[in-house]
Amino acid sequence: MKLWNHLVEGKRLSRQEQRARLADKDIDDYVTDKPIRKSWPRFLDATEAIDDSRVYNDYKKAMGGLVKSSGRKGSELDRDSFEDWLAVATIFGGPDLGWVIGHTRQGVFIPSHFAPQGTRKGYFLVKALGDETTPVVVAVTPDLGDQLRKAGWERAPITNFVGNFRGTKVNKEVWSNRAARNKIKEFVRL
Repeated sequence: MKLWNHLVEGKRLSRQEQRARLADKDIDDYVTDKPIRKSWPRFLDATEAIDDSRVYNDYKKAMGGLVKSSGRKGSELDRDSFEDWLAVATIFGGPDLGWVIGHTRQGVFIPSHFAPQGTRKGYFLVKALGDETTPVVVAVTPDLGDQLRKAGWERAPITNFVGNFRGTKVNKEVWSNRAARNKIKEFVRL
């Protein structure tokens, strides 16, 4: 909350001032009368443009530099293929943290590419995606599962399968955010 007040009003409020301010207002009024920051992580609409070359460079760094131990370096898409994918993809994120690129099927976002601004910002980006009201389901290699768990994600009921990555068999785990878990529970009740 201190961060929100600092960003909106341009000054830092003490915790006592923050509590007093909230006590005077209904929380719905507090949230709705504040402008939404353009850089806050969110799903982009089709009319918004992003810097393709910056996103590609962040993606390439994430594939090679941020996850050195996983051996993903050299497995990234070439620039033209990546930009073709960006043209038709669903994109989540913001210029301050980075981007998660994927597609949407039946109202569920399925990420396929990750382009954070750095390791720490990548964690916050994954956490923000986990807190989204849009259901999100992602299939990742087992080495990334602990990172998702720390960010509040949960393994889905279908937990393991063998995927094909450019002709190589790869073990995958399926993880979901809170909204996807709720959707799964609704489906099971039917």
